Amino acid sequence: MTAIATKPTSVTPLREARRDFTRSHICNAAKEVFFVHGYAAPTMEQIAQAAGIRRSTLYTHFREKEEILAAITSEYTARLREVVAQIPGPSPSRDEIGIWIGTFAHFAREQQAPTELLVTTSSMAHLPEPLKQFGTDFLEMLAERVPAFRRALDNPVSIEHAWAMATLRELGWALCFHAQQGENEDTVNRLGVAAALFGRFVHGEY
Repeated sequence: MTAIATKPTSVTPLREARRDFTRSHICNAAKEVFFVHGYAAPTMEQIAQAAGIRRSTLYTHFREKEEILAAITSEYTARLREVVAQIPGPSPSRDEIGIWIGTFAHFAREQQAPTELLVTTSSMAHLPEPLKQFGTDFLEMLAERVPAFRRALDNPVSIEHAWAMATLRELGWALCFHAQQGENEDTVNRLGVAAALFGRFVHGEY
C-alpha cells in the first residue's frame, strides 16, 4: 500500500498572535489578582474569572499557577535588564548610584503590580521556582555590570554574598514602598538608605 503523505501541522502567524495576546491578557489579569490577594491564596479559577475566560481556556495556556508566575517574571526580567544596563559600572560613584536608583524607582512605579509581587513573595518560606530563577537572573545582571556582585555570585558562602543579599533586600523594599506611595519624604528617605547601602557594598565598605 502506498503511504498517504500528511501535511505537517504548523501554527499560522495569526494563530500565534492570538495565542500571544491571550497569554498576555491572562498574565495581566493574574498580576492584578496577585496584587490584591497575594500569590499564595488565589486559585486558577479566580484568575480565569479575572481574565474573563473559561477555565479550560486558561489551562490551554498554563497548566498551573506557577507557570503564570514564570511568564510574569520572564517579562519583568526582560524589562529590568534595560534598567540594570544603565548602571555606570564597574565602580559607580555615590551620586551615580543615586541617579540610577531614581531610574529604578521610576521603573518600579510603572511596574507596580509585578514589583510588589516579586518583593513581597521573596520572603516566602518556600520560594516558587520562578522566583528563585528571578533572583539568580537579577544577581547575574548586576554581576555583569559591577565586580562586587560578581564576587558575591561566585562565592555564595561569603561575607560578600551576605552583604549583596542584604543590599538587594533593602533596595527591593524601598522600591516597593515607592511603587505603592509615590514620591514623599518617607519613600525618598528609604531610597536614600538603599542607595547608601548599595554604595557601601559596591565599594567594599563593610
